[in-house]
Amino acid sequence: MALKASRTDMWTCMVDDRAGGTADRLDQAFTFLNQPETRQVNFGQGQPAPPRGNFFLNPRMGVLLIASNLPALPTGKTYEMWVIPKGGAPRPAGLFQSGPQGTAMHILPGAVDPNVSVAVTVEPDSGSPLPTSNILFSAGF
Repeated sequence: MALKASRTDMWTCMVDDRAGGTADRLDQAFTFLNQPETRQVNFGQGQPAPPRGNFFLNPRMGVLLIASNLPALPTGKTYEMWVIPKGGAPRPAGLFQSGPQGTAMHILPGAVDPNVSVAVTVEPDSGSPLPTSNILFSAGF
């Protein structure tokens, strides 16, 4: 299976990385993408100007999110990724911000059930134990 991570999206995420560690994060993402068991699901196609991108799931390594066209958030808000097991409650999967061009790359490291859904919501800066807003985008594996 050929995985399609846009070079433009990866480069934009790299340029937008204000927190530092760009080379390490990109190396981690490319290692993740090059694993044969990594699966890809797109989101945001077919909608006018939605967030779009890809979730990549590797049962051994975790979940990688590469997103673009994310809306700017108000002060005190952040994006939160969720892993949702079939028939279970959402589990927090990390907080992230988008860069000035609306792009983001987020990695949840560690083993993940291969039959989950992944979603993103907007939450308070400190995160939430459960989603407190509508799902911005999601995909199932």
